[in-house]
Amino acid sequence: MRWWLALAFALIAAVTAVAVATVFSNRSESAVRERAEEIALGSSVEAGRAIDRGIARGDLDGTVAAVSERRELAVFVFDFEGNLLTPERSLRTDLENVPLRGAALGEALSGRTYVASFDNGRATLVGLPLSTAPAAGMLVYASRPDLAAGLGIAQEEIVEAALWATLVGAVAGLLVASLITARLRRIGSAAAAIEAGSFDRAIRPRFRDELGLLAETIERMRVRLRDSFEALEAERDRLYRLLERL
Repeated sequence: MRWWLALAFALIAAVTAVAVATVFSNRSESAVRERAEEIALGSSVEAGRAIDRGIARGDLDGTVAAVSERRELAVFVFDFEGNLLTPERSLRTDLENVPLRGAALGEALSGRTYVASFDNGRATLVGLPLSTAPAAGMLVYASRPDLAAGLGIAQEEIVEAALWATLVGAVAGLLVASLITARLRRIGSAAAAIEAGSFDRAIRPRFRDELGLLAETIERMRVRLRDSFEALEAERDRLYRLLERL
């Protein structure tokens, strides 16, 4: 009993831990993505303002390069026709390798803001409209491996907690099963003694649960059988004496 009960406790703990870990992992991923998007959007808005000022000064390429290095953003500026006004490579990122760049550029040229994150917040793409001609919109690709690393650490902690919960459940199940097994053995031993004709071994239940009620029932049976056998023995002795007198 103790082994399968320990296994049952471990299984229950494992299922519960996996469910809790899944919920927390999903919430952590969602929080990291939201945080990455907020950071990228804020940096992109500041970069867009700086680029508008740079265009007004007639220094688009220099401004884009400075903004990219200072804010660690890959910045690509486009005109109203969707033509690229800046180099195809920015901050070690090629434009052709940026995912969903077409959708983001379409939103930016339409005067709307576009934000999307990838790889659990490791990278974020922002499309923003610009107000200074000839620029009409820009794409900003931000890589935040630190957030992804933090998410990885959190997920490792969640997995470790789930494993510990499973282990604790198995140990708790083994202890409970050992306690129940020991109580059943005492009850079984007392019942075996009654079967062998020994009625002197009393059963004293410690807990008022189902096993305690079973022990009390066997104890009442032991007392009644003892009284019955004692009455039979007394009757036997009385008959034996009567026969001797006859």
